[in-house]
Amino acid sequence: VPGGRLITNVVSPLVVAGLTNGTTYYFTINGRTNNGPGGPGTPLVSAVPRPAGNTWNQGQSLVAGDLRGATFGSTFVVVGANGAMFSSPDGISWTAVNFVVARDLNAVFFGIGRYIAVGAGGVVLQSADAITWTAVSSGTSTNLNGGASNGAVYLVVGAGGTFTVSADGQSWEVRNAGTSSDLYGVAFGNNLWVAVGANGTIVTSTDTANWQAVASQTSSD
Repeated sequence: VPGGRLITNVVSPLVVAGLTNGTTYYFTINGRTNNGPGGPGTPLVSAVPRPAGNTWNQGQSLVAGDLRGATFGSTFVVVGANGAMFSSPDGISWTAVNFVVARDLNAVFFGIGRYIAVGAGGVVLQSADAITWTAVSSGTSTNLNGGASNGAVYLVVGAGGTFTVSADGQSWEVRNAGTSSDLYGVAFGNNLWVAVGANGTIVTSTDTANWQAVASQTSSD
């Protein structure tokens, strides 16, 4: 077939690279022994590659309250108001995790082999398997709103510019990002921590010790 590709000696699973999003492709397979003629090909199967997040499906309602954070390690985990926690291997079927705290959980993230969930009153929960969770001392009673890991440490941000850092998810050291604004989220990339918050606050750091404010061009949270 003009423009077609023949792939031999296929071992499952096979990833076909170099396809164009939005284009329909057709696939058929054929088996043969010792370079023999083989039988007829299987019926055609079509597929249209597309960017992730292009199509969404309505999932089941898990709880009457808010769900506020989601992450993926070896499984999906979501957290929410009143300590709600659920896990799922596929994002479709969800199982409630036994309550560890009754406080609101605002965020959950995965890094260095552990899940970290954070929330109101400085609560920090950690788990290696998303099943058994334990509460650890964050060193603060400030509301914690978001977190991230750079593969070496965990960093969690919260109200009043507070953030807390841990190398193992167990022992945490409280610091301040040089702002009195509430911080709602944080990410790490390109050797830089970026935390965002109230009134357009953005602060950055390369080492979690020294932070500088960056103009965000907005006063929105």
